[in-house]
Amino acid sequence: MGDGLADRSGGSRGGGDARGRAAELPRWHRRHRIQFVALVLGLWLFVYLVLAFAQWGSAGSCHWAFPKWFGCVLSAHEGLAGGLVGASGALIAARIAWMAVQEQINAEHDRMMADRVEAERLLAKDLTDYAEGMAAAWRHLVALGEHPDAETIERVRDATAYMAQRVSRPESIANYQGMVEILAWDRRIKYNVLINGFEKLRAFIDPASKWEPDEVLDAIRELGDDFEVCLPATSDYFEGLWRRTPKAMSFADIVRWLGPGAPDN
Repeated sequence: MGDGLADRSGGSRGGGDARGRAAELPRWHRRHRIQFVALVLGLWLFVYLVLAFAQWGSAGSCHWAFPKWFGCVLSAHEGLAGGLVGASGALIAARIAWMAVQEQINAEHDRMMADRVEAERLLAKDLTDYAEGMAAAWRHLVALGEHPDAETIERVRDATAYMAQRVSRPESIANYQGMVEILAWDRRIKYNVLINGFEKLRAFIDPASKWEPDEVLDAIRELGDDFEVCLPATSDYFEGLWRRTPKAMSFADIVRWLGPGAPDN
C-alpha cells in the first residue's frame, strides 16, 4: 500500500519533469546543429561577397569562372582574404566553444534534475511508510479509551515507542535533510518542516517513561498535517482520525476557522 501512495504522491511529478526534459534534448541538438550550419554558410557567403566587391572595385584580371575565380581572388587579395578567413574561423571556433559550454551546462542540469527525481522518489517511499506507521499508532492511542487494562496499555506504549524510535532516528533525519537540499525551494521548505518535526517524537521512544498518550497524539496530529502538505496521498492513512484543524486548509482558512462564527469552534 505504501509504495502505491508514494507513486501517487511524488513519482508522477518528478517523472513527468524528467521525461519532458529528455524530450527537449534532441530538439536542442537539432536546433543548434542547424544554427551552426547556417553560421558556416553565412560566413562563407559573406567572405565571397566581400572578395567579389573587392575584385570588382580593383578591376583585376580574374575571370568569372568558379571555382578558379575564387582562388584567383584569394591570391590577388591575400591580406583581405586572410583577415576574413581568420575572423570567420574565430567566430566558428567561438560558436563551437559556446555549444560545448551549453552542452556541459545542460548535462549538469540533467544530472541535477535526475537527482531531484530520485530524491523525491526515495523520500516519498520512506516517508509514506512513516505516515502509515504513525497513523497506526494514532489509532492505537485513540482506542485506549478511559479505562484500558494494563496489558493493553503496555502493548500500545510499546507500539508507540517503536514508531517514535523508528521515525526520530538521528541518522535517518540527517540523510533525509541531505536529500531535501537538492529539491526545488517550494518542495525543500515543505519537507524541512516535516522532517524537522520528527525530532519531537524522541520524547516518546522509551515505553517506560512517563509520557501521556495525549502528548503523543498532539505531536502526531501536527506531523499528520505536515505529511499531507508534502505527500497529499498520505491523507488516506489519517482518514477518520480527529484533527485539530480540517486537513488541507490554507493560512487564511485556518484564521477564519479559528475566528468567531466558525462552525464547531
